[in-house]
Amino acid sequence: MYQPLPFAWRQLKADVPQLKPVSVWSCPRTELAFRPRKSSSAPSTTRSLSLGSARLPLPTQLVRLNSPAYRIPALARRAVFEVDHPDTLARKQRRLAGTDVEHVRFVGTDFDRRSAADALATTDYDSTRRTFFIWEGVTNYLTAAAVDATFRWLGAAAPGSTVAFTYVHAAVLNAPQSFDGAERLLRDLARLGEPWTFGLDPAETPAYLRARGLTLVEDLGADAYRRRYLAGRTDGRRGYAFYRVALATVADGPAAG
Repeated sequence: MYQPLPFAWRQLKADVPQLKPVSVWSCPRTELAFRPRKSSSAPSTTRSLSLGSARLPLPTQLVRLNSPAYRIPALARRAVFEVDHPDTLARKQRRLAGTDVEHVRFVGTDFDRRSAADALATTDYDSTRRTFFIWEGVTNYLTAAAVDATFRWLGAAAPGSTVAFTYVHAAVLNAPQSFDGAERLLRDLARLGEPWTFGLDPAETPAYLRARGLTLVEDLGADAYRRRYLAGRTDGRRGYAFYRVALATVADGPAAG
């Protein structure tokens, strides 16, 4: 399928030791995001659209791990639209020099200032075709309005389209002391100039998505990461309980509200 998780962890440790704790949730969240595509809940699609990625400065190998178009062999046979902040795209393209990315359309935008729909209007993106959307490591950096607008746009996609996305528990923003490791992580992110600004209450996520034309299929947190991917670890790292990955499908009817 793609680089296995143990390889990803080894590369993280070797390339960016200061980000090693991030690997405990970033690699499993990617596995969870892509594995459901094999099930009936995530039908085969003709192209994929990646909406952003984590904004931390990443080395080349981790960019590959953090960019679906370059690590999922099946995507090499599909049209891929990678929508991200212009600065992030420029950094990726410099560090991926020499990589075969002919199947990737790079589309720059700031989600807080210009919608994905407006950005894609300048490309050959066809909103009537079934699409697999990947929105990984982004929602927690945006305003509520930007997240709302993007989900409403996703909910209006072609029937049968699928959305894999990540989000943080809303409580971590106001009460980080309630979650192991959250206070230090949020301090570090703020110091880097990338504070988290948005979260969802998992209990309210199904209704939130339903109002925007999407049907929640699966919503998994750190307990699932631990059972599936971290059971054999001996370094004591267990993943962040507040970071979640979800899968949703585009509803057949119009969104409520």
